[in-house]
Amino acid sequence: MRHRRRRSPSRESIVWRGETVRIGKQRKRDIGGIEQKGILYLGEEGRVRPKKVMVKVGRNPLYEGIAHTVDQVLGWEITPPVSSRRLSAKELGSIGVHMSPEESEASYHEWLEGSTKLWMHPAAKYIDPYGHGGLASYDPAFLKKNDERFEKIAAFDFLIANGDRHSGNIIVSKSGVVYGIDHAFAFYGDDPLSFYEFSPTKFLYIYMNGRKLSPKVLRDLENIEEGDLRAALAPLNHPRKVDGVVARWKLLVQRGHFPTPQGWYEYFHSYGEYEKANTVGPT
Repeated sequence: MRHRRRRSPSRESIVWRGETVRIGKQRKRDIGGIEQKGILYLGEEGRVRPKKVMVKVGRNPLYEGIAHTVDQVLGWEITPPVSSRRLSAKELGSIGVHMSPEESEASYHEWLEGSTKLWMHPAAKYIDPYGHGGLASYDPAFLKKNDERFEKIAAFDFLIANGDRHSGNIIVSKSGVVYGIDHAFAFYGDDPLSFYEFSPTKFLYIYMNGRKLSPKVLRDLENIEEGDLRAALAPLNHPRKVDGVVARWKLLVQRGHFPTPQGWYEYFHSYGEYEKANTVGPT
């Protein structure tokens, strides 16, 4: 694997401070897979039409932007464009969120017009909001079309230790392409050697069932620059969480296949191989 140093962005540098042009009508509804009370229309220098975005305030909003940056490093485009910015108390109140600080970090998810949650898509043969049955209930043609996308999302989740992937946190665009959303429960745990400790959602791993990485996905993972990955993760401001992502990336490449739902512990805790792949930094 290649390694190079790249200047890491600061936590502040990924928080965009664009102007709010107007605020959508206050209403609680399901928009493109993200429940929200309002929509913001953001202005940006040189942009003729305001950008329509969904706003998420609450648990780890900055994680959404960091996860999207990791996706950009991978070059997979499996998350809708996300940026983070600060909202004033007035802006927060306008979308029905009342918090004590004068401002708060929020994530802005670019609008995917016509999208729907995976479990609500016509390809689902029966309603399964949390994907307990994996993807077995979905139309085979739909699965074939999105097979590589599901593989990439599974690999992405493994890297970022995402413990909240289910059929409500995958959306399908109007053209039938799947995207992963909601990464507030990513980057879990402080120990780079212990992803298993939080029992990750097995939704996609039931579908993958220990399969080998496809040549394209494996090649993409092998071509990542460690310096780029660490730079993307720097705003976490947590060296051991950064080390954890790097260690899981190396482990996945080294093994070349996904864990099975039943063999997760054995896959992750073969310490002899894992420690060779792991680079543990200071606590």
